[in-house]
Order: sequence, then C-alpha cells, then structure tokens
Amino acid sequence: MGGGFELIGKTLAEFEKKAAANFFERCKTKSIKSIAISGVFSTVRDDHEQKAACIAKKIFGSMGLIERENATLYKVSQSFVTIFQESLLKHDLKNAIVYFLQNDGTLTNAEFAKKCPILTIACGPTNSIRGASYLTKLNNAIVILQHGFPRERSSH
Repeated sequence: MGGGFELIGKTLAEFEKKAAANFFERCKTKSIKSIAISGVFSTVRDDHEQKAACIAKKIFGSMGLIERENATLYKVSQSFVTIFQESLLKHDLKNAIVYFLQNDGTLTNAEFAKKCPILTIACGPTNSIRGASYLTKLNNAIVILQHGFPRERSSH
C-alpha cells in the first residue's frame, strides 16, 4: 500500500485510499485481533496515518491512540508475560502471586498486562521511583535530575 513521507516532510508516495480500504476489508474477514497503523516518518507528518485510521475506523469501529499502541505491543506483552510466568514455575514458585507495575505506579495482574501493554511497558522510571520510595522508607520525596540523570546525594 502506498504512502509515507521523507524525513523533511516531502511526500514519498501518494496515499492509496482504495488499497487501504481493501486491506482493512480483508483483515476484517479474517480472525485478526489487532492492527497497527504506522507510516514512514509519521513523526514528521502523520497525514497518511490519519487517513488510514479514518478508513479503518469506518470499517472496524473505534481505533484510538491507546488501541493503536496496544495493537503494536500486543505480541511483545503476550510473550514477556508468558516467559516470566514460565520462569517462576521453572524455579518452583508455583504459588507466587504475580503483579506488574503500571506507568502510573499502580499494580495490575498478568492478564491485564497482556491485554493493555501500553499501560505497563516502559514503566522503568516509575519502577525506579517506587523502588526508591520503598527502600528509603520515604513517602514524600523529590527526584532531581542533573544532566538528565538522577543526582546522587549521600545524606538526607
């Protein structure tokens, strides 16, 4: 399917509306669980992504940002959660209750983490801050960055 832009925003290929509609119609007739729309240099110009999203929305119904990102990360989260659970069993941790930290600092179970990976993946900064709170036993704190990294301090 045609479309996309160059790094400077110039059209790389014209968007093919009919080809996009045909593609989405074919997807709808198959048992496809998710679709991600991603255009060439869409961070510079997302015109073609938006056009494709409008067509997909007419054919499938709602497709917002969260749905789009979840579709992109779906297989990654399925694989990660499964491998993590298998690792626990391998180490004879059959009764372990598994929680995943989300980006907002709350916890979720494995099934929700698989269904909504965008809320869980890349929560490293949140994990670090929550971990620091637990280890220091401080409920209220301020994180200071110096040159883009946390500033070390030897005293409270």
